[in-house]
Amino acid sequence: MLKILLLNLFIISNIQASTNYLDDAVECPSSSKLDRYIRMPMFHDFSKAVLSNIPGINTFESEQKAYARKKFNIYYELQAPYDDTKEILFMIPGGPGESHTFIHQFMGSSIFAKIAKNFNVITMDHRGVGCSRYYGPGDYPPESMLMRQAATDIEMIRASYGVNKKINVFGYSYGSFLAQTYALLYPNNLNRLFLGGAFSAASEFVNAMKTFEQRVLIASPNMKEDYLYLKLMFPDLAFKIMKIAEGYMYDYTMTNHYLVELVKSVRKSVDELDIEQANMLIETSTYLDPPMEWMMRSIACIEIFPYKVDTTMFPMFWSMISHCTEFENKSDHFDYTMNINNITVETFLWGGVHDHVTPAVGMKKMAKLIPHNFLYIDPDLGHGINKPECFYSMMSSFFQNGISNDLEIIRASASCQDKPKLDLISN
Repeated sequence: MLKILLLNLFIISNIQASTNYLDDAVECPSSSKLDRYIRMPMFHDFSKAVLSNIPGINTFESEQKAYARKKFNIYYELQAPYDDTKEILFMIPGGPGESHTFIHQFMGSSIFAKIAKNFNVITMDHRGVGCSRYYGPGDYPPESMLMRQAATDIEMIRASYGVNKKINVFGYSYGSFLAQTYALLYPNNLNRLFLGGAFSAASEFVNAMKTFEQRVLIASPNMKEDYLYLKLMFPDLAFKIMKIAEGYMYDYTMTNHYLVELVKSVRKSVDELDIEQANMLIETSTYLDPPMEWMMRSIACIEIFPYKVDTTMFPMFWSMISHCTEFENKSDHFDYTMNINNITVETFLWGGVHDHVTPAVGMKKMAKLIPHNFLYIDPDLGHGINKPECFYSMMSSFFQNGISNDLEIIRASASCQDKPKLDLISN
């Protein structure tokens, strides 16, 4: 039976973090030229942040005092010994919950290797992930995990290399939300900004949920007739199909081929009155759906996910959002739409037509608001990066040359125009 191998590292919430939340069994490296630690307050004071860029942001002043002695030991990794003559490229992990190890997937690319030669490439473990651990025992509230705290962790890492040192920032999916947070809070220390699979407000996620079924059927039109028949005659089976379609949708080529094949097989089984076989086909084609850990729940439920959603109506991330009710009184959903025009640095926006997590419509809205941006929406991609040569070439050109004619040349090249290969499936 077909099973999806979810190799994409930039999805919002339905993958397990590479290392368990503060798992004592994880062996963390000692400080070295490449592996470094910096101690952070549990609640930052934001004294150097431009808070007017995010009006009304809660800086938790009372918690600053109550937890003044509590610290996080934040781990970050350099890809090569630091060279003060080079700019810094800070690459933010996605998830939320992915660790610094996501960047190791990039290192096999010869194009990315060129970037690594020209920049001091840094990534980190978000507080509460991997090797970024509590320093000392005690109570650690979920508000200490939020993006405004992690953005200030990034700022303090930057400042450790010189108060006048500017950084380039890369963020994809959840990483793009944190990158926007940094760009708004610390605009004077930013050089260039790459936002992939992004939107500027948590409300866009609700819109993504509402249009999910429609997006699946657009991405895989050959399954529409069979699916609508199942939805009419066997609604439980149809709902299960949409639940697992979420995993397929990360790679448009998988959606348009393997999901169609699955729906045809399910339709054949029900036509033969073999409902048990139909259920088995769906169950053996599902993807990993682990529970969200504490750090993931804190960010996803407080800042991103709606906590009041009828999960029987919206199959996308249904099991994840069902865990958010405990955060009902802590909801602080991010919305940068009215202030995103304050991001004045050159910004690259990367998206996919079939992206179900951060639909391209959200990035198009952002492109109308950010003054200096280059928007690339690939006609063949979902939320994943399945045209790596196109992706790395554009990324490399942008960080080294900014918004230039080179990006248009790359856009027109075979690496961006050719259909992606179907290579993420295992039998």
